[in-house]
This record gives sequence, structure tokens and C-alpha cells, in this order.
Amino acid sequence: MSNKIGPELILHLNGLFRAARLYDVANRVVQTNLRILIETLAHVDGGEVTLLVLGENMYLNDDRIKLERKHMPHLRKLSSELATHELGGLRIMSDAPAEEWETFLVQFVKTPEAEGADEESSEAEAVSFAHLLRIAGVERIVPIPARDVGAAIALHTDEGISAQDEDSAGAGSRDGSEGRGGARAGDVFEHAVAGAQTLFESTAQGGTRLLRQARRIVQPLVETIMGSEQSIYRMGALKEHDEYTYAHCVNVAILSIGIGDRLGISRKGIANLGMAALLHDIGKLSVPREVLQKSDRLTPDEWKAIQRHPLEGARLLSRQAGLTYGSVESIRAALLHHRTHDGAGYPSAPRPVRQPTAARIICVADCFDAMTGHRAYREKPLTGYEALHQMIGAEASRFDPAVLWALVQTVGLYPPGTLLETESGYVLLSREPNPNDIRRPTCVVLREPGGREPGGREAGGNIADTTWNPMPAGERVRAVLTAGDIEADVEALLSV
Repeated sequence: MSNKIGPELILHLNGLFRAARLYDVANRVVQTNLRILIETLAHVDGGEVTLLVLGENMYLNDDRIKLERKHMPHLRKLSSELATHELGGLRIMSDAPAEEWETFLVQFVKTPEAEGADEESSEAEAVSFAHLLRIAGVERIVPIPARDVGAAIALHTDEGISAQDEDSAGAGSRDGSEGRGGARAGDVFEHAVAGAQTLFESTAQGGTRLLRQARRIVQPLVETIMGSEQSIYRMGALKEHDEYTYAHCVNVAILSIGIGDRLGISRKGIANLGMAALLHDIGKLSVPREVLQKSDRLTPDEWKAIQRHPLEGARLLSRQAGLTYGSVESIRAALLHHRTHDGAGYPSAPRPVRQPTAARIICVADCFDAMTGHRAYREKPLTGYEALHQMIGAEASRFDPAVLWALVQTVGLYPPGTLLETESGYVLLSREPNPNDIRRPTCVVLREPGGREPGGREAGGNIADTTWNPMPAGERVRAVLTAGDIEADVEALLSV
């Protein structure tokens, strides 16, 4: 029943919110949409509906709803609507009367205050909205702040980590399970990519709430990384993502946040850094799509258009209302992220330009992700290992040495997706960096000594049955292999 009602709820909520933004709540269009929604809610068992949205996933009471591709734009729209008040879901009593819905809608469609000087204002916005509803007498429609969605999902579904899961995930175990961490990180990643797509599309259409939207997208990434969830870096290694343009911005934000953490930047500074990283390429909205996707050599005019995107990004960000320290940092990073440590890069300058810290970090993160990504002008991307060693080797002069070392600490010596052979004869796939030892990542065993298939997977076992979490201290890497050395579906193993 939930899988049938779920898509209907998305459609009817979006229809109601859209109508309420256009007309007074007493208007016939709003009332028709409201009646349809109330009738739909009446079919949900239990008398209470808990609707949660996390990334491209929807949860209804105890069920994770299976949505078809055609429903995803509607889910993203609903997520964007909820995000205007820092919400990740709603708890609705099925008997909530039309009068309460009308009061809810009046408060919901009010435009939140423009970007202010208080960097913490967005964190309090959901609380303020909930408080307004209580004052107005709305008791049967309860907003769920976006920051609480993870906990709510763990409470209402079986997706939390059990004590048994935690006990079995000990370091050094050859069969240690990652529990649900990878699933949570995957949800955070997908939510960020969907948010980045909405942000870019709304900005292209003249949207003016760019900075506030970016902060909302970045906050869950900061919390995930600061919470030592290393599997988020594995998500960034999945280069076959459907929306790679937006995934690139999220990847750069993830890497920048991780680097900032290794460099000892404050939590607020890391949040500002993540926002700047997410927006670093916003100026590419001014570059024709056919130029960005061109596989042939660019003409001089096309290359000039590419080189102008830092200037266009800085100009776009400077037009945002209510500039703060964080938004000024975003402007400087957008302008200077293609200037390199050795004084080269673009835009050109008549005298040496010192990169601010955020730009130096984003320059490194941007380069690493671009080198490992599928681009129209490149026949084959580099592996994370190849890109890392090129950056710390032949191209090291282009980057700040401290930031480069922080990148190594962030992704490890063998970034996710690297194929390894140990001295004892194991063939492994690096899945996640190990924050305690960059030489020993979490790995999946692909071959045992002598070329044997791992026993766990032969018997149809879970991937955790053949995972080292992390690589045992007694094992040493003898060689880094290429994809041609062994048959392995790297993307599939990373995505589990």
C-alpha cells in the first residue's frame, strides 16, 4: 500500500504547495488540491503518516518507498520545497483538518528572511518554523528538521546500526562489516547531488537564494565527514553517476571538507569552505553547454569562454543579498580556484596573486576529481591512485604542499577504487580510506593467494564477508594493478 500511496503523496503535496504559492488558501484551486491530499492521507494505515526525504530516497512510516525514474523530478521538487524551511520531512495525523492545513500553508509559503549576517541563522530556521506552527495552533502537522532526518529514519525503519553491527565492525577484522554506514553516506551523497542540481537549475532561472541553498546542501556533508564516516569518499569514486556535472561539485565539496578537517580548520570554517567548494564552478552557467561538452580541441574564443567562468562565478555570487564572511570566501574561491601555487592559471593577473586558503584547498580537490572523472575531451580518466601520484609527483609545484599532504591523508595512499596485490598474494579493491593509517585502507578481497575465489562470495555471501576493515597490519602492498590485470566490476563493488 505504501509503495502505491508514496508517489501519490509526492504529487499531491507538490500540487498543494504550488497552488498555495499562487493563490489564497480559500481559492478553489488550493481547496481542490487540499481535498485530494486529505483523501490520499486517509488511506494510510495507522492514523499517522511520517514522510521523510533523504537524497533520492523517500520513507513512509516503516517503509522505504520504491520510486520509478519518472517520479524522481517530483521527489526533488518536494525536497526543494521542504528545504525552504530547513525541513527533511513531515509527521502528519491522518485526521488533520482542512483548517490546520490552511494555517500550515499560510506559514509554509512565506518567504524566509533574506541571507543575513548571522552564520548560524539557517540552523535555527526549522525550529522557528515549528514554533510558528505551534503558536498558530497547528498540532497535527509536525515539521521534521533536515538535520533530524537520519535519526528519524533509524527510529522508524530498520536502517539504524544495531549493537551487534557495531561490535562486528572492529578495526583489523578480516570480515568486519561496515554496517549501515555506507548506506547512510550514500543517501547523504545522493541528497547533495540532487540539491546541487536544484541549486544550479534555479540559479540559471534567476534564483536569488543561492548561498542559503548551498549551506543547506553542505551541512549534512560536514556532519557526515566530521562524524568520521569514511565511506562518503567511496561515493565520490563512483564516476558513472547520472548527473556528473553536479556530482563533481559535490565531490569537490567532500574532498575540500576532508582536507580542511585534516588541516585543523574550525567547524564553522569548514562549513564555509564546503559552501565555497560546492559553488566553485557556478560561473560555468555562463558557458554554452556545447562548449563544456565539446570533445574536439577548443577554438580560441571557446577557450576564452571557459577561462571567464571564474570571473562570472565571482560576479554572480557578489550579487547575492546579505553578504557574510562565508559568502565573501565563496566569491574569492570562485575567482581564484584556477590560479595555482606556482603563479600560473587563470584568470591572468598583472602581478602575483596569493590564493586564499579556501581557493588553495579547492584547487587541489577540483584537480583531483577532474583528473579521475569522465570528460568529453579525455579518452580515459585516471584512477585515483594515478591522479594522486601525478599531483604529488610531476605536478607538485602547482599546489600548496600542506594541502597536497592533507589530500593524501584524506583519500589515503590508495584511494577508493584502487586495485592492489599484497606480498602474500591477495588481490584487493580499496573501498575506503583508513583515517588511522593511510597505507591500510578498507578493502574487498577479490582473489585469495593462488588465484582462489573468496569463499564467502562463492557461497552467495554479503560483500562484508570478504572485506578487510581495515587491511591487517601484517599485510603489505606489493603492486598496484590496472583494470586490465583482473576482471572486476569496480563500480558495482564500490556502490554496495
